[in-house]
Amino acid sequence: MRDIVVIFGIVFFIGMIFVIPNEIKSSKDEIKYSHNYLMKKSEVKKIDKISFNMDLRTKSKYSSKDYDKMLHGTNLHGLGSSFKQCDDIGINSLFIVALACHESNYGKSALSRDKNNIFGFMAYDRDPYNSAKAFSSKDECIQYVSKYILNNYLTENGKFFYGYTISDINVKYASDTSWSTKIYNIMQDLERKL
Repeated sequence: MRDIVVIFGIVFFIGMIFVIPNEIKSSKDEIKYSHNYLMKKSEVKKIDKISFNMDLRTKSKYSSKDYDKMLHGTNLHGLGSSFKQCDDIGINSLFIVALACHESNYGKSALSRDKNNIFGFMAYDRDPYNSAKAFSSKDECIQYVSKYILNNYLTENGKFFYGYTISDINVKYASDTSWSTKIYNIMQDLERKL
């Protein structure tokens, strides 16, 4: 029995010499990345996992050129740098792009064309066109609405705060209970265009 304990101890010791340094080396190469995925530094640029329950305050990895590529052939093409700035404001830019696509039918809506309002902002059901806010540019609209959503829906003391996910925003943002699913599906569709 004593020989078995000694042999086990030697095997364990040898294993510790070879395995632990490799585990330590491996863990140094790993980082915690947005959307709660653990990835190696070398993999960060390869994937940007989105999830339905992701925190919308996390930055997207996509560049303004990526957004222009995603929006090629739509009336929102060319707004990539405006959308990318949303990450600096503190709201996920991919979410904002998807929201604009959904609310303006990819920039084809009358509000988008006539009022630079690509989110249908303040377009109340009783008189959507006349009640909707007009903006001097689509860039102004993106920055204004992004800050509004961040301050009112994604900040704990915000007027409509219920949490940090798409479905949390859906509680007060849209009467359509499937709105959050539609936005998420557009986010996935946009990613597939790259």
